[in-house]
Amino acid sequence: YVVSALFLFSIRARETLSPHPEVRPTLVSDLVLGLRACWRHELIRPLFLVAAIEAFFGGFFYGLYMIFLLQTLGLSASVYGILVGLGGIGALGGALAARWVAGRLGLGPAMIVLLAGGQALALLIPLAGGPEWRVLGFLGAHQLFSDALIVAFLIHAMSLRQTVLPQAVRGRANAGFHVAAGILLPVGAVIAGQVATIGEPRTALWIGVVGGLLAPLILLL
Repeated sequence: YVVSALFLFSIRARETLSPHPEVRPTLVSDLVLGLRACWRHELIRPLFLVAAIEAFFGGFFYGLYMIFLLQTLGLSASVYGILVGLGGIGALGGALAARWVAGRLGLGPAMIVLLAGGQALALLIPLAGGPEWRVLGFLGAHQLFSDALIVAFLIHAMSLRQTVLPQAVRGRANAGFHVAAGILLPVGAVIAGQVATIGEPRTALWIGVVGGLLAPLILLL
C-alpha cells in the first residue's frame, strides 16, 4: 500500500474543477450519478451486472472456501497457504497475458472467453474429492488458471470503464461498482452460510459456482 501511495503522489495531471459549483454534491448524489452513468452506458451496464453477479455468488466462495478445504477436505493450513499462493502466481500470469489475449481475439471476444473460462474452472472446487492427488490437482488448477483468466478479464473490464466513461463521472461510476459489490458479497456469504448449515459446504459451493456461470452469459446478450 505504501508503494501504491507513492505512485499516486507521482501523478502530475491536474483535474479541472468548477471554482464555485452551484450545487454542492453529497455522498448520495455522487453515488446516484455514478450508478446512473453505469446503467445508461450500453458497454458499462453489462459489466455492472457481471460485477453484481460475481459479488453475490463470490460471497459463497469467500465465505466457505477455507472451511471447505480445512474441515470438509481435511487439508492442512500449510497446504491451504500453498494453494492460495498458486492463485497469486496465476493472477500475475493473467496480468502479463491480458494484452496478448486481447490482441489475438479482440477485446470483446477476449473478455467473454476469459470470464467464461475463469468461471467454468471454478467447478473444480466442489468437484474436488477422492484421492489426495485429485483434490490437490483440482484445487491447484483452479487457483492457478482460474485466477489467471479472471484477473485478465478484470484488467480489460477496468480499462474499458476508464476509457469510455467521461472523466466527470468516472470516479463515481467506479464507486458504484464498489458499493454494489460491498452490499452483495456479504449477502451472498450469509446465504451461503445458511445453506452450508442446513446442508453442507459443498452444496453451497455448487450453488455459488453454478450461479457464477450466469456472469459470462450477460456479456453475450
